[in-house]
Amino acid sequence: MKCARLLIIGFLAQWLSLATAEQTDPDDCRNLADDADRLNCYDAVFGRDPAADVPESRSGTADQAPIKEDENSARETSAAEDFGAEQVAQRVDRLEARLAGDFTGWTGSTRFRLDNGQVWQQTKNYIPDYEPREPISQPRVTITRGLMGSYNLRVEGVKRIVQVKRIE
Repeated sequence: MKCARLLIIGFLAQWLSLATAEQTDPDDCRNLADDADRLNCYDAVFGRDPAADVPESRSGTADQAPIKEDENSARETSAAEDFGAEQVAQRVDRLEARLAGDFTGWTGSTRFRLDNGQVWQQTKNYIPDYEPREPISQPRVTITRGLMGSYNLRVEGVKRIVQVKRIE
């Protein structure tokens, strides 16, 4: 009974922290009156760099007058090009890499350095410690998305998983 209460309290605490976290929703951007603010909001939501959309200046030739673009038409073009792009955006749901070094298990707050330079740390210290019979040299690891924004790390050859967060 005491365990069930603790689980419910933990679940509610995590849910409240997620509910109160400041997240930008595309629907929030829709309510902005200023075009530039609205576009910047959408850029922030979808992780787009607005500086990448600035068109290069065009120079005219002897026969042609220079073409001049105003800011509004450039913004409209950029917004039109992005229309519907959120449906084709790719989301990475798993990461595969190798540990940089030997795997000797986990003990509650173990750090895992990957060969791609990322460092992940065990987040749940109540998970039982694990130690393989022999150290595993540079095993392949798979990190997948878990529930409520968590990540799970699986080491090749180990049947257990451990919850982790990225720290570097």
